Amino acid sequence: MVSRDDATHHALNLLGQSIGVISLGKKLLLIEGDESSLDKQTYGAILRNEFPELILVPVGGKSAIRSFDEIRKSVLNQTIWGVEFFMLCDRDAVHEIGVKSINAHTSERLKVLPRYHLENYFLDENILAEVFREMERDPTSWLRSKDRIGDTLREIARQIIPYATALKVAAAIRESTGNVDVMPSHIGGPLADLVAAFSERVSRERQRVTNSLDIATVESLCRAEFATLEKAIADGSGRWQQDIPGRIVLNKFAGKAQIQVGRLKTLYLRHAQAACPDPFAEVRAIFRGFRGATLVPASGGLTEGG
Repeated sequence: MVSRDDATHHALNLLGQSIGVISLGKKLLLIEGDESSLDKQTYGAILRNEFPELILVPVGGKSAIRSFDEIRKSVLNQTIWGVEFFMLCDRDAVHEIGVKSINAHTSERLKVLPRYHLENYFLDENILAEVFREMERDPTSWLRSKDRIGDTLREIARQIIPYATALKVAAAIRESTGNVDVMPSHIGGPLADLVAAFSERVSRERQRVTNSLDIATVESLCRAEFATLEKAIADGSGRWQQDIPGRIVLNKFAGKAQIQVGRLKTLYLRHAQAACPDPFAEVRAIFRGFRGATLVPASGGLTEGG
């Protein structure tokens, strides 16, 4: 039995949940957003009846990512048998938390989307054209042409290059700089020795931070990332749809098309069901990975079906 006083309940509280989310024999998939968010509606539409064993549980923002993996290993897997927890987040978490931190936490149970936002999967000009062919009566409307829609999407993406570059460069610098730690390694003796130890530590930290904030390094990073994004948009490969913040692109496109973004997503999802190739293939692959993941029991505990 799970009670409000045990470690599992406290762990779930850290993830913004309660014991009410537990469903024996199910796999709980923690996602970003809240109960009314479009993320949950979108993932629900993608899942449909294909993955009935996955229960979507919104956990709010990305702060839960930092604690999820450690909580899973130290608490969740050892206190609830037959209940498995997984987490899926947008790739923008990499920019907020850092590449090293994400790589350290990514596991069979914690996955990051290959694209920047979930909205990046809603930028297929072929599907968008199908959506608007049903809505636009004017046969000359630009919204009925996949080529003109594609041109519009790429133009919006070009406008966002400076912002996308700034996000990546700022994240790289933030991660390389890290937290300032001036705690001396050896403490003892008179006050003069303590002051000297702090002085030495502060000098080393100042030099490390100064090196991380070197303007030449920042300029080099900006130029390289800006050029990479420009090339990705211009080369026709569609690679830009992985790295440009798709939420912004989709919102701006919806504004140009004079349609609410929520309605556009709903229509897109409906048409995507019959699309080939499947625009959500990467997301479904992650879901299949969660389905195939095996529960590692705690020492002396029960295995699945045991």
